[in-house]
Amino acid sequence: MRLGNSVCMYPKASIDSMVIHRTATMSDSIFFIKNNTIIYSRATADIDSIIFYNPFDKGIDVETVAIAGGTFMMGSPTTEFDRKYDETQRQVTLTDFKIGKYEVSNTEFAAFLNARRIGRNGKDPKGTYPTRVLAYDWRNDPYPWAPPAPTDVKSVTEPQKASAIDYYPWGMKFENNQWQAEPGYENHPAIFVSWYGADEFASFIGGRLPSEAQWEYACRAGTTTPFSTGDCISDTQANYRWDRPYNQCDTSKNKMPNTPVAVNSYQPNPWGIYNMHGNLLEWCSDWYSDKFSLEPTVNPEGPTQTYTKVYRGGYFQTSANYLRSAFRDANGAIAANAAIGFRVAIQLDE
Repeated sequence: MRLGNSVCMYPKASIDSMVIHRTATMSDSIFFIKNNTIIYSRATADIDSIIFYNPFDKGIDVETVAIAGGTFMMGSPTTEFDRKYDETQRQVTLTDFKIGKYEVSNTEFAAFLNARRIGRNGKDPKGTYPTRVLAYDWRNDPYPWAPPAPTDVKSVTEPQKASAIDYYPWGMKFENNQWQAEPGYENHPAIFVSWYGADEFASFIGGRLPSEAQWEYACRAGTTTPFSTGDCISDTQANYRWDRPYNQCDTSKNKMPNTPVAVNSYQPNPWGIYNMHGNLLEWCSDWYSDKFSLEPTVNPEGPTQTYTKVYRGGYFQTSANYLRSAFRDANGAIAANAAIGFRVAIQLDE
C-alpha cells in the first residue's frame, strides 16, 4: 500500500522484524521474506519515504501532502461570525507531518477490505453473499445490539474484532467474493465508515487519523480567516448547502446538493489539499472535549477518553458556517453514515 507522495505500507505484523531506514535513494531495493510473503521495498528519490508492496494483495495508493510544522492559533476569535462556544483560541505548535491530499476513496477502502479479507469467511464456497454491502467497524468486542447481517461476515485474521452492520450502500458493492467501487463512483469518498473502521484503515497503511490540531492546521493552510478561501466561501469552492451562505457572503446558486462529490473536486487549498471545507465531515483521532489548556501546547491529542470522537469540516448538506476552519463537532465512534468520511495522516517525527 502506498501512502502517496508516497508511502505504501502493509500491516505491521508483516514487517515487524525488518529494520527500516527512512532515508534511501531511488536505487535502493531489497527483498524481504517472512511467513512466505515477499515484500518489495523501494524508496523514491524526491522524498524521505519507503514504499512497501505485497505482490499477493492489491496495493492502496493514498497520496499525501507534506506539512511543515509550525505554530498557529487554533480555534476562532470571539469576533468570528457564527463561532461556537467550544472554539476557544489557544496557541498550538505542531511538528512535521503528512496528511491525505484527498479523502479516502471507495477504491482505496475496497482494496483495504479485500486485503483484510473482510467478507471471506469460507461459509460460501461460491464466493457470493445474499447481502447488500456491509459496513466495516473495528473494535475489541462485537456489538451485542447491532442489527444482524444476512450473513456472518468476519475477518479471517482477527474475527473477534470485526463487526458487520448491514446498510444501504452508496458507491461500493461486494460482488464475486470481493469488494469494489460501483462504476462511476471509484473516486468518490468512502462513507458509512465508523471511527473504528477509519482508524484501522489508517493504521493498516502505516498511518493514523489526523489529530484535531493537525486537521485544522492543514485546513487553514496558513490563513487566519474563517475559511482558507478568506472571509467567504462559495459554491465554486466547496460542496455544501449553497442556499445557506456564510454571513453576508453571496452565492451564485440556490439549491442543496444531495451527495458527496469526487475527492478531487474543486480547487485545493493553498497547501494543495482537497475538500477540507465541505463534501464530508472527517474523523479525527481525538476524543471530544470543550475544555482546553490555554497554555501553549505541542502536538496536542485531546483528552484520554470521553464519549464521542471529533469530526471536522462540514458536509454536503450543511450551511456554510459549518465549513469554517475552526468548526468542530463530534459523534459516537460507532457512527457510520453518508455524512462522514476521513483522510489519513503520518507523523514524521516518530
